[in-house]
Amino acid sequence: MGWKSTINIKREEAVRLIIKQMVSLSDKSNKELEDLLEGCGYGDDSELEYYGHNFIVEDGKRRKK
Repeated sequence: MGWKSTINIKREEAVRLIIKQMVSLSDKSNKELEDLLEGCGYGDDSELEYYGHNFIVEDGKRRKK
C-alpha cells in the first residue's frame, strides 16, 4: 500500500486544479512540456493537430510546416 490516501472530489474541483497547474507552464522543462503534449493526446488522437508525430520541444520560435 502506498503512502497516499484516496479522496473523492467534484469534477469542477478537478478542472480547477488542472487549470491552476497549466497556468504555471513557464516553469516546466522542455521534456515536461513534451510529456504534457502527449498526455493531452497530441500525436495520438487523429482529431487533434500533429497526429502521427512525436515531440521535441526546443527553445525559440515554432518551426513553420
